[in-house]
Amino acid sequence: MVWVFLSAITVLYFANIRFPVKEKSSRDHKTPVILCTGKGIKKFNYSNINDCRSAFNEFGPNSICEQGCIGLKSCVRACPKGAIGEDLKINHELCDGCGICVDACPLELIKMTENNQKLYTACLTKLGPEQADENCVKSCIKCYLCLDTCTRSAIYIDERGIPRIDFKKCDNCLDCLKKCPTGVIMRKYD
Repeated sequence: MVWVFLSAITVLYFANIRFPVKEKSSRDHKTPVILCTGKGIKKFNYSNINDCRSAFNEFGPNSICEQGCIGLKSCVRACPKGAIGEDLKINHELCDGCGICVDACPLELIKMTENNQKLYTACLTKLGPEQADENCVKSCIKCYLCLDTCTRSAIYIDERGIPRIDFKKCDNCLDCLKKCPTGVIMRKYD
């Protein structure tokens, strides 16, 4: 009986030495991206409202672009790890992938993504190129230079006319990011 017990302990001990348990890194889970930079021209200056959902329920979208960030930073306050900065950039080293920020955004501008997704398009606008360019500092103007630049055919156009990246094809060469004239194609881990 003692031999069986000691054998089991010995097996577990040596199994852990040969096949150590991998520590979970901060990038072993899905992480969010914010699909708007919040740089659009605002229609309202909210007073006495301090969260995005209340503002949206009361007034609707707050920019010419109806898919634009409301800008009251509910996602920043909702994040229990402090991973979303005041500039709406996500610190992926602090993020644990809980997804609370996703629920905080009434416009669904925050999306959980796989960790191999290194690039993303930070825009959901339905505006045409001229309107987007006039009303937002950083928006997709639908020039499609990224599509023409990609040699891996990893970029496709979604139903809004926005270029999206197919991460099964993307090799993270960054050519599309370099070619984007508005800087709306962004690196996830910057």
